[in-house]
Formats: sequence, structure tokens, C-alpha cells
Amino acid sequence: NSCALPAATTVGGSPISAQGNVTGSNTTGATFSVTNTGVYTGVGAFQVVANSATTGVASLMTANALTTGTVLSLTSTGTIVTTGEVLNIAADTATTSTGIVRISATGLTDGFAMAITSGGANQTASGGGINLSMGAATVGTGIAVTTTGVYTGSTGLIALTANSATTGSIAVVTANGLTSGTGMLITSSGTMTTTGNLLTLTGNSAT
Repeated sequence: NSCALPAATTVGGSPISAQGNVTGSNTTGATFSVTNTGVYTGVGAFQVVANSATTGVASLMTANALTTGTVLSLTSTGTIVTTGEVLNIAADTATTSTGIVRISATGLTDGFAMAITSGGANQTASGGGINLSMGAATVGTGIAVTTTGVYTGSTGLIALTANSATTGSIAVVTANGLTSGTGMLITSSGTMTTTGNLLTLTGNSAT
């Protein structure tokens, strides 16, 4: 359905222009809300379509005064199974990109740019926190961690911690088809001196 909105139209006492701008000064509640009580099976109860756009931003959210709140919150109380998901991002025809999903937090001093919490004690052997699939790739990098700073930290650019583990394997590298390659490669062009090491193994309590 479509309708013309005269310039004098108001929604909840606030004016709405003929272009569809919704303004409000409320401090609680919703300024704009879309509600569907049906068992919805469509492609989107709320849609933003800009199929002719080649540059620019199709959808924009700003909250410049935000300190402890959230710009975008996606929640579901349903029991998601199999192919169910809370967020789906698809760009299957992309050929080059600096990042289909990019997170920039250059002012961050403490905390993390991304935090993921999975099932914990409820997790099964087939579950996990991150599942990265490169398909049938023959070259390329699965995970790249780079810093241009003179790194002096002791926590590690990659840190694996499982201090309560007593059995099992903490890090597993499998390359069953390997013939002349290398399972793990550690290199350094620096001049090693005194206590410098390419690999350190410590088992002080080993018997």
C-alpha cells in the first residue's frame, strides 16, 4: 500500500514531512515503530531498498551522544535451530573488498572491538565460538593478525587460555595431505640475542 503524506501530517503529535521524515523529542518509547502480529514468513517486515545505489549509504543510524547505550540491538527469544540466525550478511557477488564487514574503533584503549560469548558449559563437541570456512581455497589467509607497532606485550597477539583443562588438546593443526609443506612455520629476520627465542616451551610442573 502507498499513500501521500501532506506536509501538515503529524504522527503522535510530531510533524511528518511529505518526504516521510519522522521527528520526535521523546525520551522513552519508540519514535517510529513497525509491529506485525501475524506469523510472518515474508522477506522483511521492515525494508530499506535502494537497488539503484552505487555509492553512498543505504541505511544510516547515528547516536553521537552515546556513552553506555547501544546503537543497534538485535534480539530473539526464540529457540533458534539449524539454519536460523539473528543476523545474515550476504555479498556473494563481491570480488574485491577491504572487508565485507568492517569495524573501526581507533579510539579504543581498553576492552575489545568484538566480543563473542558462546554456549559455555552447554556447548557440545560440534559447537564453537567462530566457524571460518574458506571453501576450496588453495591460497590466501584464513586469519590475519597484524600490528605495525613495536609490540612488547606479554599477552600475545594470539592468546589461547584454558587453565582449567586437564586433558584434551588446546591447539590442533591438521594437515593430513601434507607431503613437502610445513605444518607450522615460525620465522624471524631479526638478530636473536641473549634470551631471544623463536619458540619457548615451558612445563615447570611436568614430572
